[in-house]
Amino acid sequence: MPRERIVKPDAVQQEIDVYNELLPGDGELSATLLIEITDEARVRPELDALIGLTSGRHLWLEFGERKVFGRFLEGQAREDRIAAVQYVRFPVGRDGATIAALESGTSPASVVIEHPAYRAVAELSPAARRELARDLKVV
Repeated sequence: MPRERIVKPDAVQQEIDVYNELLPGDGELSATLLIEITDEARVRPELDALIGLTSGRHLWLEFGERKVFGRFLEGQAREDRIAAVQYVRFPVGRDGATIAALESGTSPASVVIEHPAYRAVAELSPAARRELARDLKVV
């Protein structure tokens, strides 16, 4: 496995800055969204069909009746182009009721994408729910 050898202090700082931007803030959850397209000839047309996904109204976490819309890291999309890898933050907050519902499984929790070119809902497993609740509690 090749390893990067970054030794110049300014290059090391640049790497740290890039990765720090991916870390969630207080009361946030972060995720990486990979748009996997295995047919190379379909990559550009499929990605072009998903333009607008990063607008902030197409991807959310749903906890019972509550929707927490994803905030995409800037610079991953333009009006005419979208990247296959997207970094997203969800500003859930530290609401005790949401954390308790995640831990107990008393209400549904899922990840939802509703875009004209793609729709999907994925229910969160009990283990995933507990981990998200734990992440939200970390100070």
